[in-house]
Amino acid sequence: MLHLKRFVLVEKPRIVNLTNDKENASDNAEEQKRTTAVEMAIRKNKSAVALNPTVSLGPIVPLDAGQENVKDGPMAVYDVKGVAHHIGTTAWSGHYTCDAIRESDSKEPHGATWVSFDDGLTSATTADKVLKSKKSEKTAYMLLYTLK
Repeated sequence: MLHLKRFVLVEKPRIVNLTNDKENASDNAEEQKRTTAVEMAIRKNKSAVALNPTVSLGPIVPLDAGQENVKDGPMAVYDVKGVAHHIGTTAWSGHYTCDAIRESDSKEPHGATWVSFDDGLTSATTADKVLKSKKSEKTAYMLLYTLK
């Protein structure tokens, strides 16, 4: 599982007036006590991410963890099996959907089909719609892979 960081913590500096007593507060801005405070906010990261049908972790994850020389050994290659999406603008609201491969029981070479899951609704889709659409590239939140 590859989790994309779609929510980013950002600092928002702001000026805070420390004079709480409204009756005794001076109208003169120079006499009021002020300071700069930092407010933390969460922002949605909508950057497009290329969604590849396969991922190779190469020298990072060897196929055989006991290998001494990873560069010469077989590499761990993974096939995408699903993409979870977050549709929304904030960390506190939005909607989650998923596109995943439904494996067929048949031994046909193309026995797997892509299916979109949205609450109680399912519909057939294609790998191109899941992996190559601009919408998917901006809403992908988790990518699910299996070892090839």
